[in-house]
Amino acid sequence: MRRKSPLIPLLVLLLASVLLSGCDALFGGSEELDTEALVATAVAQTAPARPGVDQEEDSTAPETEMPATAEIPTATATITLTPTLTLTATETLTPTLSAPQVHVDVDTNCRTGPGEIYDIVGGLLVGEQAEVVGRWPGGNYWIIPNPDGPGECWLWGYYATIEGPAADLPAYTQPPTPTPIIDWSGTWTTFIGDPAGPYDTVTVTINQTDMAVTGSFSYAGGNYTLSGTLSADRMTLSGTWNRSGSTGPFLWHWLNMNQFNGNEDNGNYAWCGNREGAGQPSPCLYP
Repeated sequence: MRRKSPLIPLLVLLLASVLLSGCDALFGGSEELDTEALVATAVAQTAPARPGVDQEEDSTAPETEMPATAEIPTATATITLTPTLTLTATETLTPTLSAPQVHVDVDTNCRTGPGEIYDIVGGLLVGEQAEVVGRWPGGNYWIIPNPDGPGECWLWGYYATIEGPAADLPAYTQPPTPTPIIDWSGTWTTFIGDPAGPYDTVTVTINQTDMAVTGSFSYAGGNYTLSGTLSADRMTLSGTWNRSGSTGPFLWHWLNMNQFNGNEDNGNYAWCGNREGAGQPSPCLYP
């Protein structure tokens, strides 16, 4: 922006002063012009502006002083965490069997009654476990819920292991035997000896009259006779053998129409048999 020359106002004032002086002389004016005051006023108006400020700006405006920025103290909080360790006691409980359980070492059939004359309705396999709900006082059988169907079934206990309280189990009554009626009559190939073997082979002839059984056989150069009585279900034959005044007990247990297992001399020796080519029962010893 162009600046105004300071000489112009001064020249205007001087010219006005001369004119006024002339007018006063011409017209006889009585008032004197204060030329010094006019000059002072002109000089004041022609004073240069503050360096760096445009004269068109209001140079008389007061400057605003910026307040100093106050420093705000900063507080640093330190939080110390103290861990709390809570120990919980762990109690190991040993489960108590409320009912006895059974498992088998060999896959075992489960039947409608004790013995192979009864129908197979299920089976307990190795690795399976079943609850025992009853026992049979007449032999080594346990009653369990049928693993493969409804109802209960009878499990032979030879390969079974019972765990838990079994003494108070209810005693079951043997169900009626299915037809055909058990008939021991006939010729049997029997095996006698130590339970672990080897066995002597002896042929025995049996005659059955209702619940009474008689028989004969030859063994170790001597002739023997036997006599016994069948249980109510005709599955167990218990009696004695006789030879020239010597006698001893035996017990046979019916497995099926062509096999039985049992013992002689109160269980010290095994005595089992087969007929019709059925093969030697395993195990031979019963119970």
